[in-house]
Amino acid sequence: MSTCTGITASILINCDEPLVVGTKDNLYLINRDEIDDITFETILPTGLNRLVISMTLLASKYIYKIEGRNNSNEPSATLRKGRYFDTYEHKVAFKVFDNGPETKSQLESMIQKGNLVAVIENNYRGGGDTSAFEIYGFNAGLEITECSRVINDNDTQGAYSLVLKTPEQQGEPHLPYSLLAGDYTGTKVMLNGLLTP
Repeated sequence: MSTCTGITASILINCDEPLVVGTKDNLYLINRDEIDDITFETILPTGLNRLVISMTLLASKYIYKIEGRNNSNEPSATLRKGRYFDTYEHKVAFKVFDNGPETKSQLESMIQKGNLVAVIENNYRGGGDTSAFEIYGFNAGLEITECSRVINDNDTQGAYSLVLKTPEQQGEPHLPYSLLAGDYTGTKVMLNGLLTP
């Protein structure tokens, strides 16, 4: 049985690889109940599992890509202090730059029955590329809590603005998991191999 501890290692600024703001333009969405398995690597010195090294989906299930542009994907994670347990709220605000009937159908399906997991790619890749990809909503899932479209918005040219968020009655037990399937290229290959044909 594991025990809860305080801080166990120093956290230093990496001057050789400083943080870089922003995300890449592709957002990957997965129906949470279609994930078959993920495998973790134990991170030392804490001994905690926060790095996913592989992900498999159920047969004939896929990852779906939402193309954004110019940092239109805005992920965040916020601590929720609780009376008995502390959890995290995962949130991904994003834009959909299409207004076709199929797009509207997909948006309504996600709103009505969506329990999603999001994979985002950071501009910052970090040491050994372990910060390049992150998984939001793996334990509790994400639901769409906002969907709006302002047709005369010059900035978005009438794109949809959506927010995926941890359900109010639930909470994520951890910050977003890091994802690295061997290396950066291997992770891209894995994600692209799971994309809808």
